[in-house]
Amino acid sequence: DCSYCSQRLGSKAGILKYTWLKPEEASKAAAAGVAGGAKRVCLVASGRGPTDRDVDRVTKTIEAIKEENEGIEVCACLGLLSDGQADRLRSAGADAYNHNL
Repeated sequence: DCSYCSQRLGSKAGILKYTWLKPEEASKAAAAGVAGGAKRVCLVASGRGPTDRDVDRVTKTIEAIKEENEGIEVCACLGLLSDGQADRLRSAGADAYNHNL
């Protein structure tokens, strides 16, 4: 619960809330990054950790990004994972995983 973070528990920051991007939207955004020289994109969500439904969404997004952007690395930062979730992300093509402790 970092005091500087607008995503922290109890934050009063006036930040916008977003829903999940559709896989094709994320892939298009990744393509724009690649066109600008990016070698890696990171899929990030706030919260303690993803549900299995969230992981389903992210795996589809990873697959879409990899399919449309040859050679791009994809990392994810979704919080603490439950049993099997890391394997699912890796199977979808995730190259790295990060979480903030």
